[in-house]
Amino acid sequence: QKIFPANMPLELLESINNEKLGLYPWSEFYLVSKDDIYIGLTGLYGYSQYPDDVFMDWYGVWPQFRRHGYGKEILFETIKMAKEKKFPTFRLYTEVGDNDAAIALYRKIKMHEELYTLEIGVKNMVMFSYPLTDMPLEMAPDQVLRRPGLLSPRM
Repeated sequence: QKIFPANMPLELLESINNEKLGLYPWSEFYLVSKDDIYIGLTGLYGYSQYPDDVFMDWYGVWPQFRRHGYGKEILFETIKMAKEKKFPTFRLYTEVGDNDAAIALYRKIKMHEELYTLEIGVKNMVMFSYPLTDMPLEMAPDQVLRRPGLLSPRM
């Protein structure tokens, strides 16, 4: 289920963009459900510093649903949506130390890892990227075991 910007009050969306210095020209975020129960969220956005790439943000699985493969499936569904948008590269950045399970997943699927240094004063951040133009079989979202109704259709 797409949660915003469609369902987000315009003034809140504008405040987020202003807070982020207007660096994000577009965004879309989704609640993820299984059997009508929300289990996580994910999102994609554009970033003006990387205009040809798509970024994932607000990615996560609620604690009670972790360690069941949902994180990997949500990640692959998000990558699939990014690929459908015809971007050449999928990117994300995260903080080292707070997201060890997610970082292990990004490394397992062989995402490229580099130190994130674009913002002054940011420490312990890494950026992961993955080319969408040449997605190998082990990364292809269609190869993931499907759970019906996991990611609600986009609006």
